[in-house]
Amino acid sequence: MRYESRPPNPDKPMGELIRELYQDVSILVDRQIALAKQEARATARSAGRAAAVLAAGGLIGLVGFIYLMLACVYALALAMPAWAAALIVGVVLAVIGGIATSVGIKRLQAVTEAMPESRETLREDRDWARDEIRDLKREVRG
Repeated sequence: MRYESRPPNPDKPMGELIRELYQDVSILVDRQIALAKQEARATARSAGRAAAVLAAGGLIGLVGFIYLMLACVYALALAMPAWAAALIVGVVLAVIGGIATSVGIKRLQAVTEAMPESRETLREDRDWARDEIRDLKREVRG
């Protein structure tokens, strides 16, 4: 959403120019707030979905791993002491859990990048306002 400035009119009184500038800035601020809210809602929805998928995957994986690892412990216990079989299976589970946690954290970090569109339009608006004020000063001086 880009806001175009009006061409300067040297015949307008100073009060009218200031009133127009105030109106333009008000419109600009309202639009920026609306854009920021929209981006914040979209970011929150994405983060919520990622967290839900992460939680569901973790829970399902945990239940599945419990049963699989129980089977592994029982199978290994045929060839070695039960405590050693349980230790081996526990280490494998810890490694898998670390990998799953790492993947989930990376997904959440990708979602939380600060609203790039709002940042860019704020820069554009700042430049526009600076140009408008500079033009107004020129008009007043001369």
